Amino acid sequence: MSAALETNLAELLGVDVDVVDRRRNDHTSTSPSEILTCRLTDGRELRLLCKHASGPHHKAFGHRGGLQYEGLVYREVVNPSGLTAARCWGELPNDEPVLVIDFVEHAVCVDEATPIEAAMRIAARWIGRFHRINEHSQRPLNRYDSSYYRLWVRRTAELAGDWHARLTWLRTLCSRAEEQIGSLVDEQTTVIHGEYTPHNVLIRDGNAFPVDWESAAIALGEIDLACLTDKWPAAIASLCEDAYAKARWPEGGGDDFRRRLDLARLYWDFRWLGDRPEWTTSERVGPRFEHLRTVSERLGLL
Repeated sequence: MSAALETNLAELLGVDVDVVDRRRNDHTSTSPSEILTCRLTDGRELRLLCKHASGPHHKAFGHRGGLQYEGLVYREVVNPSGLTAARCWGELPNDEPVLVIDFVEHAVCVDEATPIEAAMRIAARWIGRFHRINEHSQRPLNRYDSSYYRLWVRRTAELAGDWHARLTWLRTLCSRAEEQIGSLVDEQTTVIHGEYTPHNVLIRDGNAFPVDWESAAIALGEIDLACLTDKWPAAIASLCEDAYAKARWPEGGGDDFRRRLDLARLYWDFRWLGDRPEWTTSERVGPRFEHLRTVSERLGLL
């Protein structure tokens, strides 16, 4: 194994390290990653996940911060929260950022766990507690503003193409939704994950370990719940909503929760539809538009 890698790891971990195995992570996400098995001086083994930057950083229109930002989120928010989480050790000195995090052994993604209902409730409970801990946070994180929210409505309107002719209500909705979605900045905020999909939450021994924190921001907490339950059956979504509400407001409260959750769903639909032209114009996106219409009707926008 590379002597330079072992030297850099030793400096980061504060102990001499022998890298005895190094392999590509088959479950990579936005950034390519590898799994290192390290032997420490006392004979213990430590497994680490190393995330590598891959070329120029794409900010994804404001919701992705890059590996250095993800490291800050771990250090400033996730690890100090006291909730179950992978430990972030920091960055290796390198030409491109390499973020070093504990590898969560024997874990599966929520969408691969059984029973799925239990895994989804665990994930919802974790993020509810996290939002409770981080309400009114003043951490140095990205903050969603009115311009950010409205951007996704405008992008959807621009990318929708022939859908405007097929969905006669779409132009009207986009016009009305810009003001409504921009008002999300006036709602109660907390630190959110930003892409809290079932694939970004690991489950082990009944505990959740959310990963991939590049899109963390200060914003409407219900966005994470909308993301988690997106496209899931109503029965499972309802279980998650109840688990989330009890975790975030254990002594009661959460007034107007359902309305805020619908606002979060409105944002998530627009963010998805406004992300990539090939997604927006695909025939497969029809159900997403129908979901957008249903949520908009509940909010009185149509």
